[in-house]
Amino acid sequence: MAVVQAAGRRVAIAGEHVVQAVVVPPDMTGVPRRAGGLVGVFAHGDQMVPVVRLEDWLAPSDIDDAPPTVTPSQDARIVILGDGALVVGLLVEAVVGLQRCAAQAVARLFHGDEPDEVFTGAVRIAADAAPIPLLEPARLAVLAGTWSAAAGLQVDNATAAATERRKQARVERSSLGVFRIGDTLVGVAVADIGELLPTPSLRPSPVRHPTSRGLCDWRGRLLPVVDIGVALGAMPSSEPRPWMCVVRHGGMVLGVLVHEIVELHAAEASPQAGAAFGICSLPLR
Repeated sequence: MAVVQAAGRRVAIAGEHVVQAVVVPPDMTGVPRRAGGLVGVFAHGDQMVPVVRLEDWLAPSDIDDAPPTVTPSQDARIVILGDGALVVGLLVEAVVGLQRCAAQAVARLFHGDEPDEVFTGAVRIAADAAPIPLLEPARLAVLAGTWSAAAGLQVDNATAAATERRKQARVERSSLGVFRIGDTLVGVAVADIGELLPTPSLRPSPVRHPTSRGLCDWRGRLLPVVDIGVALGAMPSSEPRPWMCVVRHGGMVLGVLVHEIVELHAAEASPQAGAAFGICSLPLR
């Protein structure tokens, strides 16, 4: 599950629907008039992606006919969601992380088929956590198409065509989680990410090493936690590292401290062969 924050609340999205999470572009086109939860449209590769928000469901209020004004915060992201040939961008206040959960942790709460309802179930990420709403991306994408037409926006859904071109090009692609450590961007194969979570409390480690930052409790085991900025040649930074990426590779598990969760990214080719734990460095844009 991808967990995001919108309207001050946490929302879960099944990971198979998450294509990418990107920084909100400064040139995102606004809507000429109000149309549902639509806030704009932006170019992503060869697609025009409609962008929506969830405030009308999570924090409904009396609204007028004026289009919504959006001032994204530094942590705001557009999470691009795909379901078959449907694509939609979801504007969120922050990407909280990626977390694994058991299939039985998902419960369907409503069994009606109202097309304008985008939440029909909930998920409990952890056994001791409260359930959070589970988003239906396909319904949201259909609504976004309707809202785009109502707002006078021309959105060309090129997902199917782009997918076919990628198949014809026969380019190997892998999904990466992209993080910032100091002044360096680091990519980790999504398949190797066990969890993204706020940096936990650390206890001293018996191992003395420049990269070691201690041990933490993670899912009933002691996990070594490291700061790999020096090993990457990143410029040292005194700012706190608020996030930890749990990297799983084979039978090994490691906690890596990062400054920022930048995006989820579909990258050409696999992470560099021989890179430790499947971690590769990327050019800082």
